[in-house]
Amino acid sequence: MVDFGLVTHLFEKLKNQHSYVVFAESLTAGLISSEFSKIPGASQVLWGGFVVYSPIAKEKLLGVPSSIIKECGVVSEGCALSMAKGALKVAFDKNNSFPRYSLAVTGVAGPPSAFDEKEVGTVYIAVAKILNEQAYSIQDSCEKSIELEYYSNVRLFNFLGDRNAVREQTLNNGIQMLIDIL
Repeated sequence: MVDFGLVTHLFEKLKNQHSYVVFAESLTAGLISSEFSKIPGASQVLWGGFVVYSPIAKEKLLGVPSSIIKECGVVSEGCALSMAKGALKVAFDKNNSFPRYSLAVTGVAGPPSAFDEKEVGTVYIAVAKILNEQAYSIQDSCEKSIELEYYSNVRLFNFLGDRNAVREQTLNNGIQMLIDIL
């Protein structure tokens, strides 16, 4: 079951900080963004999200290196971290509001298939936060690229239950991890 109180708590913390969040979702396929958007005023802190179910979507939309996908797989620590950082990189715009925090999830919700290299319930959740505040106030419009610095954390979970239970546990634990870095 989705802990909507947890979702609301994240919203309030982000709102108090005047911060935006971006979600990068694989196995949840937009569930996190959808639950978050149920809160009136969610647009004050929700920058947006990416649903990146396929490996190619992870590469093309978030910049996950193909080498990580080939060597570690899409259900891996490296992929989850790349998704979290990639979402922040894609969303970054030095002249506009952009997210400071991201949450990325990848895993196997079930049922098992030949494509999945991990057991059902295996989930990696990653959170990331931009550390270099100066990226928010760069005045030189000629600067081509900004090297963002991050704090990030990734955890491996082994959830039990059916497909929906795995997805809901992923949401709840991901939101809690994000709250923990605020």
